[in-house]
Amino acid sequence: MTPGVYSFLMQDLPKKGNGLMYSAATNALYVTSEGDYLPGDGSLYRVDASSGAFVEVPIQTSSAAVTRDSFRQVLENDALLARLAAKRTAKEMEEWKTHMHAFARGDAVASPRSVTNLWGADGLYLDDASGTLFVGELFTANVWSYSTLQDESFGIVSSMHGLEFMTLLDDLTVSPDTLQLIGCNWGNSSIDVTDTGATTPTDVFVLVSGLNNPTSVRWGPPSGNAAGLWSADSLFVSEGHSILPWSHESRILEIPNAKQYFQRAATSSKEQRIQLA
Repeated sequence: MTPGVYSFLMQDLPKKGNGLMYSAATNALYVTSEGDYLPGDGSLYRVDASSGAFVEVPIQTSSAAVTRDSFRQVLENDALLARLAAKRTAKEMEEWKTHMHAFARGDAVASPRSVTNLWGADGLYLDDASGTLFVGELFTANVWSYSTLQDESFGIVSSMHGLEFMTLLDDLTVSPDTLQLIGCNWGNSSIDVTDTGATTPTDVFVLVSGLNNPTSVRWGPPSGNAAGLWSADSLFVSEGHSILPWSHESRILEIPNAKQYFQRAATSSKEQRIQLA
């Protein structure tokens, strides 16, 4: 890859990028976009790392879940509205709300504007060993999987407890055995864990609470580093609290020896929990 590729990507992708992963096996960059926060408007792009050529990847083939209630839920999500207000002018927010109210009333036709057809494609994680890409939906907290080697969608692998409980799934990673999903609960300011295949709130384990709106979670590199700063056994979390102009309290935090919490017996009992001040 050359520096020019990144410049090309930023300028030419149809929507603003969010999550980013690189696959050496396919020499491709995978980029998520939340779109305009509309149901069905989230996208996943596959970008050739040599040429910059990109295509949108289909993951969900049906838009049946996009209803008037979907738009009402967006308008009632205080965490989302605060997030949008920090990025837009008052006039832009009023225009956006007017647009969303039209969909909620049924005055406008709700049709997906993307091939991927997700509701806020955001978190992204690639398991190099299997070539499986995990894609999180910001609003529904559904996690989809896609094979980068076979170019095939595997559908939903888990729901990290849905819109009512998970107030914005901002990022995700997987446990060392890939049997559990680790998500940044932006609205609840926590790191949550659930098994793949989980579909209800009772399946969720809160690993870390007391954060400032976490936006990213990752394991340390496999070999660590010479200075011992990035242990392979640690989880590293970044906070996004500073999206608000008056708040500058964001941190990058280490959860030391975090792999011990991902033994299935430990998470199932819900007895292990880390509280951060």
